[in-house]
Amino acid sequence: MLAREAVTFEGRLGIQHRDILEALAKHHANVGIIFAHLARYYARTFPDLVEMIEVPGAERLSSTIALAAAATPLHPHAAIAFEEFFLGIASSLYPRYGFAAMSPEEYDRKLDLDP
Repeated sequence: MLAREAVTFEGRLGIQHRDILEALAKHHANVGIIFAHLARYYARTFPDLVEMIEVPGAERLSSTIALAAAATPLHPHAAIAFEEFFLGIASSLYPRYGFAAMSPEEYDRKLDLDP
């Protein structure tokens, strides 16, 4: 499977988590590797299209859910509105639908992105 990895997707510079379901639905891919909480959600929401198969040991490869602001966004007011909405709703919405749960402190933690 990894030897036939798709590195681009029509209309995108690279493949993101939201593209996996579309690639499967359009038969551009037979399988996709994605975060467990998203795979669980997709399998529950679209049971005729996908099923979740857990990869043993994959939990050690998890990462932090993060939001990064653009230095010069194309639509500054929309960028601010999205950030406020996301940070305000994610903490209650994610756990309700089986997505990754984090502590209240994690939702407001600033990450240092400088190397």
